[in-house]
Amino acid sequence: MKTKYEPYTAESIRKEGTAWLIFGSVWTVASIGIFIIFPIILQVKDLGVCLALGAFLVIMGPAFFLCGIQKFKEAKRFAQLPKNTRIKNPNAVLFGVDDGAAAEIAAKYYCEKYGKKELTDEDENIIWDWAYDEISYLLAWIFENGYYNPEETEPDLAELAGKIARREAIPSDYMNYDASFFEGNVKDEVVDFVNEYLENSEFIKGHHVAKSGMIIGAYFAEVEAFAKERLNAPLLGFPFTWEDYDAFKGHIDEAFAKYKSK
Repeated sequence: MKTKYEPYTAESIRKEGTAWLIFGSVWTVASIGIFIIFPIILQVKDLGVCLALGAFLVIMGPAFFLCGIQKFKEAKRFAQLPKNTRIKNPNAVLFGVDDGAAAEIAAKYYCEKYGKKELTDEDENIIWDWAYDEISYLLAWIFENGYYNPEETEPDLAELAGKIARREAIPSDYMNYDASFFEGNVKDEVVDFVNEYLENSEFIKGHHVAKSGMIIGAYFAEVEAFAKERLNAPLLGFPFTWEDYDAFKGHIDEAFAKYKSK
């Protein structure tokens, strides 16, 4: 499962600062050249206008250069700034299964657990529920806490979300109906939190691990650890239950509290 939003990190900001340094240097050299050469080539008579324009162009170079230095030197501070200036994309996918890859993994675990060689329609429906298990806890939290933003054009989905919030259905029912969950489906007050919480995990050597640094939490790493310790199962290898959700949701609440306190 992937999100399309990549949050700022100290490393990415240093790279951005380096780019500004290079751009500022090139701008300065180029503008000085233009300032000296163009009046000669064009035989400009009004030197006052030429000097004013040239001075403006030359000054812009050091400004870009200084901006790059600030970003490079204070990368950690910039990385910790609130991300509410990020341009939200309602059509960006937060959750989705790509080409059934997750379902294939879930099917493997399901067959191993129950000794299945041939799958019935009921088995396949269960497998698709398992395919969404690593995102189901966060989806349940969004629905249960009233952070779902329904689409006016999809009344059936809004009704289904209400059933999930009342625990009359489970999160995978929503995903099996629509297959994707978008930024636009999350209210503005928590969409940046959801993105940050999701992106704080790294997939290394087949496992989700928390990124280093001052992070609010790492959702996928936390779900994987929870599955191993409480459910004795790998990701995509267990069903969603409200009992397990209640045992896990404290992780989400804690991460959200840290996010709000920043």
